[in-house]
Amino acid sequence: MEALSDYLGSDSDSEQAITDISMAYSIVTKKTSLLVVEDDVFIQHGIDQVNKQRRAIERKSAESSGRLTAVNV
Repeated sequence: MEALSDYLGSDSDSEQAITDISMAYSIVTKKTSLLVVEDDVFIQHGIDQVNKQRRAIERKSAESSGRLTAVNV
């Protein structure tokens, strides 16, 4: 993402596009970060878990392909 940012420059449209992509795919950049909290914290503060469905799909795919084992669950 940093190389893409360097390539596109720092105009507001490019920065917003990079931020949107980073947030959609949980990528940490100079403009984004991640905060790890338990599910009950999301509920307590009324925060949407936007990545929950994507993570479930990725987990199902990994399980069906044999890439997910008890060691890395």
